[in-house]
Amino acid sequence: MAATTERLNWLRASPNVRFQLFANYIGADIAANESIVDVRIRCANGPGATSATQSNDGGSHVGSIDGIGTFASRSQTPFIPSGLGANAQRWNLEARVRIPHNSNGSHANAIIRMITDWGPGGSYGQEGTYSMPLPTIPRTPTNVAVERLSDTSMRVTWDHVSPSTRGRIQRRINGGAWQTIYTMNTTSGTFTNSSGLGANLRVDYRVAGVTDAGVSAYSSPVTVYTTPGTPLAPAVSRVAEGIRVASASTLNTHATHFDIQDDGVLVASAQPVSNLPWVHEDPNPAIAHRYRIRGRRASGGIGSSTLIGSYSPYSATVELLAPPNPPTGLTPNGGVAADDMDVRLQWVHNPVDASDQSDYELRYREPDDAWTTLAGDDETFRDVPLTAGDWEWQVRTKGEHPDWSNWSSTATVEVISRPGVAITQPEDEWDAAILPVTWTWFQEQDRPQTQWQVQLLQDSEVIEYRAGVGAATSFTLPRHLTEGEWTVRVRGRTGDVWSDWDETTFQVVFDPPAAPALAGEWDEAQGGVSLSFGPVDDEVAPETVRVVLERSFDGEEWHSIAEGTEPTEVVDWESLSNGHTWYRSTSFTAPGAAAETVIVVEARSSAVWLSGGSGFEITGRLPYDPKVTITVGRETALKQYAGRSKPVVYRGEALSRIVQIQGTVLDQAVDNAGIDHLTELSHLSHPVFLFRSPRGDRIYGSISAINLPRRFGSSLPGSGTACGSTG
Repeated sequence: MAATTERLNWLRASPNVRFQLFANYIGADIAANESIVDVRIRCANGPGATSATQSNDGGSHVGSIDGIGTFASRSQTPFIPSGLGANAQRWNLEARVRIPHNSNGSHANAIIRMITDWGPGGSYGQEGTYSMPLPTIPRTPTNVAVERLSDTSMRVTWDHVSPSTRGRIQRRINGGAWQTIYTMNTTSGTFTNSSGLGANLRVDYRVAGVTDAGVSAYSSPVTVYTTPGTPLAPAVSRVAEGIRVASASTLNTHATHFDIQDDGVLVASAQPVSNLPWVHEDPNPAIAHRYRIRGRRASGGIGSSTLIGSYSPYSATVELLAPPNPPTGLTPNGGVAADDMDVRLQWVHNPVDASDQSDYELRYREPDDAWTTLAGDDETFRDVPLTAGDWEWQVRTKGEHPDWSNWSSTATVEVISRPGVAITQPEDEWDAAILPVTWTWFQEQDRPQTQWQVQLLQDSEVIEYRAGVGAATSFTLPRHLTEGEWTVRVRGRTGDVWSDWDETTFQVVFDPPAAPALAGEWDEAQGGVSLSFGPVDDEVAPETVRVVLERSFDGEEWHSIAEGTEPTEVVDWESLSNGHTWYRSTSFTAPGAAAETVIVVEARSSAVWLSGGSGFEITGRLPYDPKVTITVGRETALKQYAGRSKPVVYRGEALSRIVQIQGTVLDQAVDNAGIDHLTELSHLSHPVFLFRSPRGDRIYGSISAINLPRRFGSSLPGSGTACGSTG
């Protein structure tokens, strides 16, 4: 249990027995108006107790808290404790008690009672009490009210309920999160909020009582409003009954009612928002109409008043029933369309009275021929099949007025056969890295190509895209091709009409160069693999322009070592010192064709190697008779979090290995590194070192100090941490 504070302590001398009372106040359950207390009664050996024979008598204890919680226990006879000696425990009696407070949240001190006896029939008994003070629990304030003083000031009042000593006020705006805006330092029941307020808000307030025990439950929220904001300009349209004005979303406020003016004249007053959209019935047909709207609502709170917002901007002007103006925005007009699909003719209805299009008539013809007329209703386009040639067309519309508009201006469109392109290069195969794409153009009416597009694809993905204008029928792609399957697509355009894509798939195949020369062997003197590689002259094969040398430890994952254009000799200082290392030399031609040679070099060095420098070219050879210790681990950290008694352990991403070498080096042993050479290694400025051993270890890391105590004689012992690695 959580209680650990000792309150009573009695000691009986013979036998040596101690009785203890522990009690702690845990906290208050404010909602239940209760305090929570933990109690523990303990019986244990007293000072000087050395054997179980002193503790064979029976015993019991009884306790209570404030007359609410009662509990009792009796030991077994004989009773042998879990351990001998002082403080060996007899029994533990634990209880948690909830103590109700009165309606004012207060309670007198809790009386905790302990009665004990020792031996058969209660040969030893003692009774004691401990008086524990309990804090007063706060109560929720009553009669919370709010008065709107202005859009930027609100007065909150409430009735203080004892025993609360302070009041805490919270606010939320437009249904957001509750925020504490003030805590009173007195029992005052008035607070004026004059910050964070403005127009077009719903503001809720609530109040809680505060004592040292905590915060009471909050009162029910009280809501007030500020002046509705300015609405948007209302949308208007002609309907059979008159003119339809606005919608509920136009207000964009907390308004519950609205007013509407028609060009400054009030035509709707204090209408509920549910009446939107509102229809102005039988408006004067002799004048034009435009409308604006404003919101209204009750402020709520003490002395609630009606808040009236500002008017919106005016709507568009509406004239009563009249024929529309001729349609505008005819499309296509002066353009080109293909004859293999219907031509979509589009227009814009142009009303005078804001009424929607109800009907249309569309007519079209070849120049000087008779008109063909089509009719429809409210659609503002028509798909028409037209043959190749020049065409002109017009349209007229109706709204709610029974008369047609005048015919629109005449629009023109040229209909042509869809053009075509055919790729002539490449065909099935291509043997160069650079590809000039060529194609032919065809259009039945002999219209020229005005635009073109070329795409290069690999595995259905567009790798290269190029476009141009004019009549060109070739383009050289800038991307260098590699061996494999590729696809080229081309299309052309005249006017507004594109051809279909023409597509061809082809294989790029290059002639390979001669396989390069490659040789290598382990060099014990240098601590690396000596390698020679380079191109091989071949009068038949294409010229080699580059040779790359790579290393692998498994024959699958390769790492580049060097490259050149001439025969080259290098030493690989990072090879295995004991094991097999793969080497691959690859020759390339200018287009990218390749040929390779692979060898495996075996090293059987019995020494430990320590290498440093930018290319690990400075090596130190150490005999493998010393003791080598490798320590591995992972980075860990302890994080402490609020509410947790113990820290949380985290294991990080970083791994560590520490290699420690102990042994003896001889000044006279020329095969191994001596003192001067090891000193040179330890003083290198390059931060990374390489450790290799006969086990096949390759470990990169930093080097610590090398300890080389010198003794006279034929041997020199030395020790130190040779290399560590983290990753």
